[in-house]
Amino acid sequence: GTEAYIGNEVDSNRCDGAENEEECLIDYEFSVGFPEEEVPVAGRSGSLWEYARQLEGEGFVLDTKSYSTCFRVNRKHQSGVVVDKFDALLAGDSSIGHNPREIGKSTNLGCIDYYPASSGKRNSCSYIANLLGIDMTTESVCICDDDNDIEMALACAQAYIPRLGSASMGDVVQRNPTKFIATFQEGVEATAATEEALRLIYDSVVVGAENETTKYAGMDNNDTIGPHFSKMAEDFSKLAEEIIAPLRKAFSSEET
Repeated sequence: GTEAYIGNEVDSNRCDGAENEEECLIDYEFSVGFPEEEVPVAGRSGSLWEYARQLEGEGFVLDTKSYSTCFRVNRKHQSGVVVDKFDALLAGDSSIGHNPREIGKSTNLGCIDYYPASSGKRNSCSYIANLLGIDMTTESVCICDDDNDIEMALACAQAYIPRLGSASMGDVVQRNPTKFIATFQEGVEATAATEEALRLIYDSVVVGAENETTKYAGMDNNDTIGPHFSKMAEDFSKLAEEIIAPLRKAFSSEET
C-alpha cells in the first residue's frame, strides 16, 4: 500500500515534450527499466526507501536498478567489514539496521530482498485465491525451490520441489515431509524435474487421476512424450484462461 512504497521511484515526466508523447508513454508503460530515468534512492519517498537509505548509511551496497517496489542486498556486492554485517543482517541481527514492521524480507540465492510486508509470494497467492473464491490451504499447489518460496509453499496445500536451492530449504522440506513432493532424482533434473512437477499437477487437477503412476520424465521415445505434453500444454492453457478471466475482470474494475 501507499504507506510502504510507490512514490517517486521513476520520473513520470520523462515523456514531456517528446516528439510523439503518446508513443513514448506506451513504450514507458510496457517496458522494463529506464535506468537513466530512475530517481536515486536518496530522492525516493516511503518507508521502504527510508529503510534503504538506512542500510546505505551502514555501508551496504543496494541493488535498486529497475526496482520500484522492492530492493535487493546481494552478498557478492559487499566488501570488507560489510560482508560480516551482511551475515548478521541475514541472521536477523536487529543491531544491523532496524527493519520496520511494514517491510517484509526474504532470502534467495545469497541475496536479501526487501519489499512491503503486504506483498510477497504468499500474500500475492492468497489475494488471487480470495478473488477466485478458493481456500488456499486446501485447494492450491505451487512449485518452489528456494528460501523466498517457503512462506508460499507452507501456505499451499501441496508444494512440488524440482530442485533444492539452499540447505535451509532442504531443512524445511525434511520438517514437513507430507507438504513437499520432490520431483528430482538421478536422471531427472533441471527442466525434466520441472516437467515432472507439472505432470503431477496436471494429473491431479486436469485428469483427476490421483493415483496415476505413469512416469514420462526421462523417457527416450519422443513420439510418446511429445503428444502427451502437447495435450497437457493445451489443457493447461484452457485451465489458465478459466482462472485468468475473473482476475482480468477484477483488475479492470474501477475499484481495483
